[in-house]
Amino acid sequence: MKELTVGEVEQVSGASLQSVFDGAVTGAVSFALAGGVGGGASILNFGIGQAVGVALGIIVGGVGGGLYGITHTSEQTESFFKGVIESIFG
Repeated sequence: MKELTVGEVEQVSGASLQSVFDGAVTGAVSFALAGGVGGGASILNFGIGQAVGVALGIIVGGVGGGLYGITHTSEQTESFFKGVIESIFG
């Protein structure tokens, strides 16, 4: 059985450190935007909800985007999160 090189595995799966990093950054930014907008819906919380929404968005989006980037290319990850943002904001 033939052993695959790292380059061959990356070509087939889309996995690379760059795509993981791109996924983490794209996910963090996308979810921070969504969390900030959603958390800032009420003026009565004086920005606390918005800060919490941004912080949770960075954590959840960063981890989720990194995991998504493990098996997808940077372009696929960007397209996925663009769809997520479009579905949230209509």
